[in-house]
Amino acid sequence: MTGPEKRIQSSISILTSNGIPVSSNYSEKLIKDSFGKLPTRLQSKIAKAIDEMATAFVYYGDKNGDTLARTYSDYNIIRFFKTAFDPTVKDPTLLHELLHNFQASIENRTGEKDYGIDYITTNHLIDWSENNFEDWQIDYLKNLMGQLKNGEGLTKDWKILVYDQVRHNPKYIDYICYQISKDEKARVALKNSREVYDELFVAKTLAQLNITRKIPEYRSKLPEVEKRLETLINDAVLKSGVASLNRSKLLSSLGVKKYLLMAN
Repeated sequence: MTGPEKRIQSSISILTSNGIPVSSNYSEKLIKDSFGKLPTRLQSKIAKAIDEMATAFVYYGDKNGDTLARTYSDYNIIRFFKTAFDPTVKDPTLLHELLHNFQASIENRTGEKDYGIDYITTNHLIDWSENNFEDWQIDYLKNLMGQLKNGEGLTKDWKILVYDQVRHNPKYIDYICYQISKDEKARVALKNSREVYDELFVAKTLAQLNITRKIPEYRSKLPEVEKRLETLINDAVLKSGVASLNRSKLLSSLGVKKYLLMAN
């Protein structure tokens, strides 16, 4: 592990509900999957943000379904389930959940979504003025837009988009964000669908990182994507806050002693 990765590992301090730390091998896996390809500068900034935002991490054992983690964004608490530590799972779970926390900190529980809508609908990586997809792909993406505008929420198709296609076909995310930027009805629908809004915010960053890492013609844009992530982290730290009483109650409801879980 790099020096910054080790600092992240010491900062996250993932503990079980009875206060026992999980194996360092588990936390190392989460860190490698999420931050292994980021430059050390960004790794260091993330480690510092975890400290400054007093983010708490809880290992909560088994859960039915395929959930890897859950974020209590308002209180900077991230709960991991057993599946997150499965060696066959390579999702950027920790980065995904931290992005939710960063977004929530910026919006400061006000319910306003202007920052997030602007983040989602600007800075597209690809020139979509030309048709870059086959007809069947366009039909698939039109169907997703239709579900959004119809107010159907985080449907099965949308879950596949933001959780799976973000890795396998990250261009789809960039295209959807571009289409929303041009369609006022879609923008309003996105504001009104909290789950889609939250997950698309995270997917935007993850998709752009994947596009610039994996597709040679966009590799030169990686620095600007990393710069936007750095700005997002700075904004989150600046506006972060923890509602101490409610945070204490939430940690207690999880069966965790809060003083054991504060970041170093």
